[in-house]
Amino acid sequence: VLSQLVELWDDPGAKEKRQLAKAIKALQKAEQRKALATIIMTDIHAREDAALVPDSVLDFLCGPWAQVIAHARMADKTGADDPGHFAQLIDGLMWSAQPNLTCKKISTLTRLVPQLLNRLREGLTTIDYPPHRTSGFFEVLMHLHQRGFKPDAEIAPPAESRRSRHETNASAPFGENDGLWIAPLEARASGFIDLSTNPQPLPAPEALDELVVGSWVALMAEGSWTRTRLTWTSPNATLLLFTDALGYMQSLTRKSCEQLVATGQLQIISLDPIEDALDAVVEAAMHNSVDVRV
Repeated sequence: VLSQLVELWDDPGAKEKRQLAKAIKALQKAEQRKALATIIMTDIHAREDAALVPDSVLDFLCGPWAQVIAHARMADKTGADDPGHFAQLIDGLMWSAQPNLTCKKISTLTRLVPQLLNRLREGLTTIDYPPHRTSGFFEVLMHLHQRGFKPDAEIAPPAESRRSRHETNASAPFGENDGLWIAPLEARASGFIDLSTNPQPLPAPEALDELVVGSWVALMAEGSWTRTRLTWTSPNATLLLFTDALGYMQSLTRKSCEQLVATGQLQIISLDPIEDALDAVVEAAMHNSVDVRV
C-alpha cells in the first residue's frame, strides 16, 4: 500500500495511466475475440445444414456461441483443438433443431436434450452473456424439441428457415455491434457505451474518416455534454476510446459514433491534435494540482 501511495505522489497521473492501459487491453481482447469468432461464423455458414434450421438457431450459433468458442480458444494454454468441447456441440444443436430428423430417433433426442441445454448455458456463462438476450432462442429450441418428441404431428421445417445462402450470410447475429461482444467486465473497464439496440439505420458521416488520435470531440452522455479526447483506436478503427480531462473513459464502436454524429450527440471540436497539445498539458496540470491540494 505504501509503495502505491508513493507512486501516486510521484506521479499523480499513474492511476489514470493504469486505467487507460486496462481499458485498451479489454478492448483489444474483445476485438481479438471478434476476429476469431468471425472465422468460426464463416465455418458455420459453410455447413450444408445451415439453411435447414430456423434463423434464431443460426443467429445464436453465429452470435454468442461463436464468441463462446473464440473465448475458450483464446483462454486455452494446452493447445487443444476444441477447448471446452463447445464447438463439438454445434452438430448436436443443428440436428436437434430439425424435427423432421429428430422424430425418427426420439431416444437419441431424449438423451441429448438435457445435456445440450446444460452445456449451452454453461458456455454462455464463460463470457458473461446475459440470459435475457438468449431467452427467445431457448424458447424456439425447446419448441423444436417438443415437435421432435411428437412423431404423429405434421413435421415441416419452419418457414423462416427456407432462405437462400446469400440471405443466411447477410443475417445480423443477435443485433450485436457488427459481431462484437463486449463482456460486462470489459465494458466497465473501458466505459463502453452500447448503442446496438438502436433500430434506426443512419448514414455514416464522412467526418469520422478524418478523426485521429488526439482529436477533441463534444459527446452527449447521460444527459450532459462532455469534452473528451480520442486516445486510442483499434487497428481497423472499429473501436474508439475517449478520455476527458478528468480521466473518465468512454468507448464506442465506430457505428455507434456514426449514429451519435448523425443525431448531433457527438460533435468534432478539433481534428488537429498538435494544435490542442498545450491545452491538454494545461488541463492535466490543473487536474493534478487539484489532486495534490486535496
